[in-house]
This record gives sequence, structure tokens and C-alpha cells, in this order.
Amino acid sequence: MARTLPVLSLVTTAFVGLAGAAAPVLAAAAHAGPSIETPTASPSLVDNGPGSVSTRAMAGFGFAVAMDGERLLVGSPDEFPFFPMPPASLGLVHVFEQGVDGWEEISAVSWSEATIGDGFGKALAISGDWLAVGAPAAFEGRGAVAVFTRDGDGWAEAGTLRLADGAPGDALGQALTWSDGMLWVGAPGAREGAGSVVGFGVE
Repeated sequence: MARTLPVLSLVTTAFVGLAGAAAPVLAAAAHAGPSIETPTASPSLVDNGPGSVSTRAMAGFGFAVAMDGERLLVGSPDEFPFFPMPPASLGLVHVFEQGVDGWEEISAVSWSEATIGDGFGKALAISGDWLAVGAPAAFEGRGAVAVFTRDGDGWAEAGTLRLADGAPGDALGQALTWSDGMLWVGAPGAREGAGSVVGFGVE
């Protein structure tokens, strides 16, 4: 007997909770940020960028990764700058490109609605011209997904996905994946901890 999946829900309206006008969010790094090296003896990627510790509090770098063609996106959900305080940006998605001297950071993606502890960057998913970044601790733990659209060589903020009936602890955005124009989002804390998966239609 086939088992049903009562935890799946489908949001048929595109971008439920989408808010905010598109605005550029990707700019070239102005400091010596984190870098990635590919050692010849190992396939692992290592964050050891010179100056990164002195300019930003690095925490959680590598929590999520995604490939965009020849570029590598790396989530750093607990990262914030030492100056100014309070920080202007919380959590980042670093964008790297492999050159002749190895992986180099070319830009970073931030979220205009980020606050301390949101977890922006804990999940990443790319499909064509769409980038989704999970922030499962946002909005008192209800969670959210920041959505970006490709803008030339960068990304522009398109809006934020939230559940209209979300509750604290839902953790929407903990896991993300794209399939056939649908963005599937995990909310492991929903339904009193039983968990749920929500599908958002994207056009």
C-alpha cells in the first residue's frame, strides 16, 4: 500500500508573501574577503582568506554551497562586520570564481531584511535566473526565503517568501531545492515539530 505524505503542501500562487521592489544586492567585494583554495593533494575547499578575520566576524562559512556555472556560492549565515555597529548586513552568500591562481571572491549577496540570528545563507538553491537563500530563523523563527533574480553578472533582490499562517519555530527555509519551476522549501519545525514541505510556484 502506498504511503501518503500529509506533510506536503503546495502554494499555488507564485511567491506568497513576496514583498519589496527589486534592488541590486550584489557588489564587488571592497576588502580582502574569504578565499578558497584547492590543494593539489585534496579535493576539499578551504576558507583561509587573508584579512577576513580582521574585517568581519566569520562564522558558519561553508554552511551551504551551490554551483552557478563556473561560479561557486558559499553561505556564511552568522557572518557580520565588526564595523559599523549595529551591523549593516547580517549573513552573506559569497560568490567565487576560479581563476589562474585559484578561487577568488568576486562579490557577495546580502538580504535587505536580515537581522541578527536570521540564519541567512543556511540553505542555497539556484535554477536558471533564480537564486533562493534560506533564513530559517527569521521573523521569530517562522523562517523565510530570500529570492533573487539574475541581473547581468550579479543578483538583484526580488522579494521574500513567507507563510501566511507561519508560526514561531517553523524554520521555513531550512532546506531548498528547485524542480520544474517549483521551489520546494523545508519547514522542519512546522505542525508542532512534525515538519512540512512547501512548494512555491515560480514564473
